[in-house]
Amino acid sequence: MICVPIAEATFSEVRHCLEECMGRAGMAEIRLDSLNEECTSAACGELISKSSIPLIFTCRKADEGGAFKGTEQERIQCLKNAVDAGAEFIDIELETEKGLRDEVVANAHNRWCRVIMSWHNFNETPALPMLEKVLDRQVEAGADIAKIVTMGRESGDIPRLFSLYYRAEKAGIPLVAFCMGDAGRISRVACLAMGAFLSFASQDTGAKTAPGQIPLSRFRRVMDLIEKSES
Repeated sequence: MICVPIAEATFSEVRHCLEECMGRAGMAEIRLDSLNEECTSAACGELISKSSIPLIFTCRKADEGGAFKGTEQERIQCLKNAVDAGAEFIDIELETEKGLRDEVVANAHNRWCRVIMSWHNFNETPALPMLEKVLDRQVEAGADIAKIVTMGRESGDIPRLFSLYYRAEKAGIPLVAFCMGDAGRISRVACLAMGAFLSFASQDTGAKTAPGQIPLSRFRRVMDLIEKSES
């Protein structure tokens, strides 16, 4: 499952990029934090109704790699609006204030929306005990899908992070785990072989939302080569 993040300033631009992705990607992530116009349920609903692929809605603040400049309550309201519009998936950060996070999770589950609970470390890949603790916290917090993304610096970072897939399988929760940056680029492809729920590829225009993202066309070529080598 290849997911393309879409971070544009207007819903019109988001729709255009979404049309470019449909038929080429399995999912799209709508970055509500990049919008410079109001994020309403109606606008989110229009995106959902016109999309032939599932959409993930997220709204990142600056310390989570995003661009949202409003209050936490306003940021959370964007996610609520997406849920109310009929979103299949939302992504909320594990480190969101517990009361707000729990409110979003409960609202999503009441509307059959699956919650991707994410945790990012843009500096390093921590030791395994900390990574395991993060995964356990995500499960306890009601995640339907856990997402743990770290910065790749050393040769041992990817295998250490990938060891979480075995723990997630035992816990019965789908996982997205890979490393960012040049050193972690290969993990964006390899994680799918580990059983990742999805991985991310950037738009072919070069717009990237995280370091190390691979353009969609190149990502698909790599996957095609892997599939041919296995046949």
